[in-house]
Amino acid sequence: MGKNKELHKELKSLQSQWKQAEPRTFSTIADGDYVAKITEMSVETSKSGRIQVVTTFKIADGKMKGKEVKKFDGISSEQNMQFFKGYCQVLGIEIPEDLSDLPEALDEFVSEFESLVNIAAVTKDEYQNIRVKGLSEYESGDDDDSESSDDDDDSSEDDDDEDSDDDDDAEDDEDEDEEPKKKKKGDKDKKKKKKK
Repeated sequence: MGKNKELHKELKSLQSQWKQAEPRTFSTIADGDYVAKITEMSVETSKSGRIQVVTTFKIADGKMKGKEVKKFDGISSEQNMQFFKGYCQVLGIEIPEDLSDLPEALDEFVSEFESLVNIAAVTKDEYQNIRVKGLSEYESGDDDDSESSDDDDDSSEDDDDEDSDDDDDAEDDEDEDEEPKKKKKGDKDKKKKKKK
C-alpha cells in the first residue's frame, strides 16, 4: 500500500505538466528518396523561439504513399535566410521584398503549385531532415504500385519543434540531375517506338 501512495503523490506532482503537455505525433519514414506533394508551408515559432518555415510534404508513391513529413527551415539569421532563399529558388517561390509578407506568399504558392518534388529523408543524430532535391519529372497519378527506392525498415522520428541543422538543405537542392524513380508514361511509349 505504501508504494501506491508514493506513486499517487508523484503523479499528483506532475499534474500541472500533464495538463499543459500537448499531444505530439511523429511521422516516421525510412531514410531514402521519395516523390512528394507540398501540402502546406507556414511560418511558425518553435518551442525554443526559433522562427522557421515549416513545409509539409505528402508522399505520392511507394510504400510510404500518403504519409506526411515536415521540413523545418530557420529564418532567424542571415545564413538561415540564404539557405531558405535557395530553397525558394529551386521551387520557384517568388520571394517578397518585405519579410512580413512571407506567410501570404507561401500560402499563395502552395495553392497554385501543382508539381511534385523529389525529396530525401536523412536521419542525422536524433532528427530526420527532409531535403528537397528538385522538381519531379513525373506527375501525380502515375502507377500506384511502385516501390520506394529504400526498402529499409528503419524508422526515425520527425520532430514538430525541429531545431535540427537543416541549414545545409540548399546544398542538396542543386542536385536536380538525379534519375526519377519512375518514368513518365509517355517515356515508355517513346522507348517502344524506338525499338521498332
